[in-house]
Amino acid sequence: MKLNLILLDALMILGKQSKNQKQANIFISVVRGVRVPVITSRIPELLFADDAVLLAESSADLQASLNTITEWSDTWEMAVNASKCGIMAISGKLNTNITLQGQKVNSTDHYTYLGYIMNSKWDVSGTINNNKNKVRKAVYAAYSFLKQSDVLTALKIKLIDSAIMPIGFYGGETFGMSEARCKPIQ
Repeated sequence: MKLNLILLDALMILGKQSKNQKQANIFISVVRGVRVPVITSRIPELLFADDAVLLAESSADLQASLNTITEWSDTWEMAVNASKCGIMAISGKLNTNITLQGQKVNSTDHYTYLGYIMNSKWDVSGTINNNKNKVRKAVYAAYSFLKQSDVLTALKIKLIDSAIMPIGFYGGETFGMSEARCKPIQ
């Protein structure tokens, strides 16, 4: 399966400043998306706060989705900063002339989305290294608390379990059960 992603950063696609929420969501219904085995409907996008990821099976589908966003944005007099967007092709060839509101959107081989580092090879090592560095910083930040002898051991364990371990586990569902991948975080 070929997959093209457009990663839109800081795009107010849900019409936060719009007067009519129904009209603000209109482009989502026409974005085609991608087929996923076992799921009967297509997945058109991923949305979180003011970030969006559009999914397309071809450059043509991607450009059609961006044309819809351009039309919607122009209608609502909203500008999209194409320099904060990126296109990542996975298992496919990408047309390099993709535009959004008349601005060229650059391609990239990696992108950070909600703290998870994605790349065109679906390799998780970037996220694992990022998590390792964040865990190291968290341990250093908590070190003075953890070394105090007058603090209950149970409280120290609670801090580690609730604040430090989740940093290392972030995105862990995609790491698989590989000792080589998980060892740097441990």
